[in-house]
Amino acid sequence: MLAKISPGPDRWDKNLHLVEFNINNKVNKSTRNTPSRLLFGTDQKGKVIDSLRGILENIEEDRRDVSRERGIVAEKIEKIQEYNTKYYNRNRSDSRKYNIGDYVAITNTISTPGVNKNLMPKFRGPYVISKCLGNDRYVVKDVDSFQLTNIPFDGIYDSSRIKPWTQDDPSTS
Repeated sequence: MLAKISPGPDRWDKNLHLVEFNINNKVNKSTRNTPSRLLFGTDQKGKVIDSLRGILENIEEDRRDVSRERGIVAEKIEKIQEYNTKYYNRNRSDSRKYNIGDYVAITNTISTPGVNKNLMPKFRGPYVISKCLGNDRYVVKDVDSFQLTNIPFDGIYDSSRIKPWTQDDPSTS
């Protein structure tokens, strides 16, 4: 908004109050109310339309019950949150649980310069679960006698970045 109404980048501070006024008096999609009305009980009055708004608004509207409106808005917010939760979770499933000693493959985040990432395997392994942490997190280590590098691998991964190890899986070759 500042870029649209300011004549130049060095004059944005002269129009900041207009942007603030517009944001505070714009009707929110989920609450169907303005921030000013929820905070103060009435919309802010601007210089240009104060007299017109004063004529059009009823004196009773200025004495509205702010706590009742906030309660209505709280109910609307809860409904929107329930909808968003259902929408987000509709394609989600519970994460897979792993036990200590399970062989797994982890997502391949190693990239070599000059090598096409589309041709690299999506997973690498095998690795073994050495410890189960909370919140679907696991400590993953190299399998004994199958260490790929001189430095032993030891990392923490969440279950979304781990899959069970299968020898003939083409995504881990």
